[in-house]
Amino acid sequence: MPTSRQIMPSFTQVNVMGYLARAPEIKAGEKMNYTMLMIGVTKKFKTNNKVKKWVIKTQWIKVMFFGEMCNLIFNKFAKGDLVYVVGELQANSWDKDGVKQFDMYVLAKKILNITKNPRANIRQEPASEPGDIDMTDSDYHSPF
Repeated sequence: MPTSRQIMPSFTQVNVMGYLARAPEIKAGEKMNYTMLMIGVTKKFKTNNKVKKWVIKTQWIKVMFFGEMCNLIFNKFAKGDLVYVVGELQANSWDKDGVKQFDMYVLAKKILNITKNPRANIRQEPASEPGDIDMTDSDYHSPF
């Protein structure tokens, strides 16, 4: 077990590729604006029984953006776009009617629109590369 002087560096990195479930919306938070994307990640596999039928399963991943990045996301992405997101896993908890609630989401650091023909609105600002938005060099941080 490491002592306080020997704490090993650690991090989480999440890579998600899937389709946007709905168009991005900008919402006003207590400290700053935020945008939440729901990304559908679908996989197809065969069951492990005698019938061996194909099953399609979709998982919904919540991805959050905060601050000035919201406008870029709003203007560049649309429902159905295929996106690739890099970020870190975050946990959130709150009390609702005396019951502790928990939620997990990806705090995005980078997003890439890999849709062949994006249907989004015209961009207000150019990204660093076509379809690429990188938040690692901005004043971007989670308000939680």
